[in-house]
Order: sequence, then structure tokens, then C-alpha cells
Amino acid sequence: MDKLFIKKITKCIAVLVLSAVMLAACGNEDMPDYEIITINGWFCRDSHRFLREQVDAFNLQSSTHQIHVIDYDFWESLDGSPLQDVRFMIDMMTGNAPDIIFGPYQSFSDVVEKGLIIDLYPLIDTDPALCRTDFFPNILGVMEAPDGTLPAISYTFSINTFIGLPDVVGGIESWTVSEMLALIEQTEGTDIEVFSGAWMTAEMLLNLSMGYGQDYIDWQENKANLDSEEFIQLLEISSRFPNDSNPWYWDGETSQAMRMLRGEQLLTHAHLFEISNYQMYTDVLGDDIIALGIPTKCGGAHVVYIGNGFAVSANSPHKDAAWDFIRQFLQPDLDIDHMWSFPLRMDIFERMIEEAKIPNKVLDVDSDEFKAYVDDGRFPYRILSTDNSKVEIALSAGMMDGDLTYGIYALTETEERNLRAILENASIPSYTDLTVMNIVREETPRFFTGERSAADTARVMQNRIQTYLNERR
Repeated sequence: MDKLFIKKITKCIAVLVLSAVMLAACGNEDMPDYEIITINGWFCRDSHRFLREQVDAFNLQSSTHQIHVIDYDFWESLDGSPLQDVRFMIDMMTGNAPDIIFGPYQSFSDVVEKGLIIDLYPLIDTDPALCRTDFFPNILGVMEAPDGTLPAISYTFSINTFIGLPDVVGGIESWTVSEMLALIEQTEGTDIEVFSGAWMTAEMLLNLSMGYGQDYIDWQENKANLDSEEFIQLLEISSRFPNDSNPWYWDGETSQAMRMLRGEQLLTHAHLFEISNYQMYTDVLGDDIIALGIPTKCGGAHVVYIGNGFAVSANSPHKDAAWDFIRQFLQPDLDIDHMWSFPLRMDIFERMIEEAKIPNKVLDVDSDEFKAYVDDGRFPYRILSTDNSKVEIALSAGMMDGDLTYGIYALTETEERNLRAILENASIPSYTDLTVMNIVREETPRFFTGERSAADTARVMQNRIQTYLNERR
């Protein structure tokens, strides 16, 4: 029987037993008088099953505290627009804050500035089973506040980057905005594109560049730098891309990877969140694909998306008990079946690497079982490089945008080396701000139509965005 299924059944039985015990104790004077810990956040009830399972496990084990979960996603205005952030800030500012906040990492920025959540580093440093060196140092650094404190922590992360084929981008030594402009200029007047015209628009390029890193907006210091020569150059580059996405730009059945293999496209955006997800790209494009990262003035850098995180309210009377719950997600024996992202803990990642190196099934080329695979058109396979008489059957397979079949095989040394390099060099935090995106949307059309210069557009955007950042302080 499937181990994951058995584990789920065991947890369900444990919860039922706990419920039965508590019901039987109703009216009993000896029933424990629990302290209540509240968790408020986004999608706590419906989307994060693992969170709910950990809550059930904590409530089952604790003899002093019980956790109650409240979801901010039930709050919306009369017109149906979401009010989660508004309700969250009202609770935090009026003394009604939950003990634990759980949600998108970006949502913590305002409460960090107002000192409404505590630094988690002292709790880690005094924890008998945890140490800062347990975690990827660069990812932990992305989670830090400007003053070096750790206001919140997540146990998962993912990576955003641009990837290309080695014969196309292998000669690029420093992936800067100037290098990107040079690459675009090389393709002008040809049928080759740097990015897919059906995906990359002028507005998207600007938002990606402004939301990643601190070249143009230092989100931690609330400082804009849009009147620089680098940003003016970025504006000029963006004008070479379509103003609107065009889903009919290509036939809709040709993936970006296929266009790259045909030589019609040089780069594609990749969101990497687990080993097999990275292997999807390597199986289609080759083990030696190059991840350039996002162009910055200091060279290419990979962007870190922090998973949903935990924070502890500064005015919580149950800080230690709240930490007892949060630390469950930071243990080396955390159930990786619920990850769906890279783990913050390096030892869990090493465990994933070792499991990924194990072949699914190896068969002799002349065996009847392999012939059955070929005849039935089952999972793809590859001939072993060490023994041409044997083939490895893929662990899983799929289609990339409908036109390329990929298989997930045992992790190769090249794949492992390149993936490690990506994860260990990811250092740019991602940040999406709707107000900034709206300013971009409002101020760039006049530049794209030739009514205003790039320098004038940059100056207007600098003034508007800096004013907005000042109001955030």
C-alpha cells in the first residue's frame, strides 16, 4: 500500500481519536484548560492542507495550548474586492493581532517597518535543535530585514531566471542591461527573437526589472533610482518589445523550448521550484543549458521567490508556544511530500538530491519488458551512457506546452552541478507592487508612442514612485 496514503490515514485516525477524547471529556472538571494560540493568514483553511495537518498534530501533542486558525481571505468589500491586507493591518495596529501570521512573504513588509513582529533569530539561536547553518545562507539572507533581523521565515522557496542554450549565450560573461541590449540588436532585422513575442511585453520587462533586485527600486530602503542612465537604457530596450501580449503571435502549439531548438528564440523565462521541474528543461534543451539570471548592473542574478512564511506578533503573550509550532516546519524530518518547492534546509535538499539520483527502472535493450514498453508507447526512455545495452525508463513524463515530450530520469552529475550553482547564487528578492505597476502602465504609453523621451519618462516615474515610497515610511 502507498506509504503516503498510509501516513494520511494515520493522521486522520489521530485527529478522530483526539476529537473523541475531547468530546468524552465535555463537562469533566479535569478537562485541560488550554491557552489559545491564533494563526491568521491567507488561504489557511482551504489551500494549505499541510498547514492544517501540522495544526492538528500540534493540538494533539500539546497539553497546554491549542491553535485556532482564522483566514483573512473571507474578508472582502461590498463590490467583491479583497480586503485581506486592510483587515490584517487593522488587526495589527489595534492590538487584535494574532499570535502567528502566515502568508505571502511580501505581506510582512509594512508590519516589519512598524515593529509589529519580532525578530526570529534569537529563537533560532537558542533552539536546541536548530542552527542558522542548517539553512541556505543566501536564501536566509533574502528573508532578512535591512537591519539584519529575521522578521519572518518560510521553509520553502523557488527561483526565477532566464535560460538559454550554451552555443547561444555561452559567451556572455556578465549579463547586464547593456549585454541584453547588445543581444537584442544582434537579432534586429532577423526572424530571431531574444524572448517570445507572445510572452514578453514592454510593460512586463519593466515590471520584471523593477521588481527584481535593487537596481531601480530599493524596496528595503524605500528609495527609487529611476532617473539613472541604466533605467533610461532599460526604457529604450523595452520600446523594442510589443506593447501588448499577443496570444496569436505564434500558433499556440509551439513551445518556447521548441522555438529555441529551432533557433527562433534565444532565451526563455524559467520558474524553478523542484529538481524534477529543472530536469524538464534539461531533458528538452540539454544538460548544459545556461541560467543567466535577470540582468542587473552587476551581472546576471537569479531571483528568489520566498514561499508563504511565518511571523510572530510582538504583542503575543504566547511567543514561546508560537515558536514551538513554527519550528515544526524547520526540522530535518519534515515531510517532503508536501514541499512542491525547494526546501530552506540544506540537509533536506541533499536528501532530495540523493533520491533524484536513483534510476526508476533499468532494462536490457533485448528484454521482453522493454519491447513491451516500446510497443505500448509507454514512458520515454534513454540509453545509458555507461552501457549501450541497457535503457533507463523515465520516472515520469509529460508534454511541454503541447509539442515536446520530456522524461524525468536519474539526476546526472551535470544537472546536479548546475542546479546547485543556481540555488547557491540566488540572491535577489522578488517584489511585486501594484501601485508601482500602475505608475508604469500610466506613464510609459506616451514614451512608446514617441510623445515623450526616455529621459523625461524616467524623471516623471522617479518623482511619482519616490513620492509613493516616502508615503510608505
